[in-house]
Amino acid sequence: MEARCIRCSTIVQSHKKLSEIKCKCGGQLQKMRFVRLVEGTHPLGKEHNLQLNGKLCYGTYRSVYGNFIIDRLNNTFMRV
Repeated sequence: MEARCIRCSTIVQSHKKLSEIKCKCGGQLQKMRFVRLVEGTHPLGKEHNLQLNGKLCYGTYRSVYGNFIIDRLNNTFMRV
């Protein structure tokens, strides 16, 4: 499961329940649901893209606060 810290937007991955884990900064975690893989250049630049079958793509995630993408350089979720 992937979760996002509401305070610092850091990505937290765990197999435990959200109530059992916390972010390093002490912020509350929110569950992020993978929506789809989008073909094209990542909004933050090519260095954030995944390469599958020779095509550039990136994943989008959804939560109650809106749609997000992953900033791989800072290991955070960015709002779209």
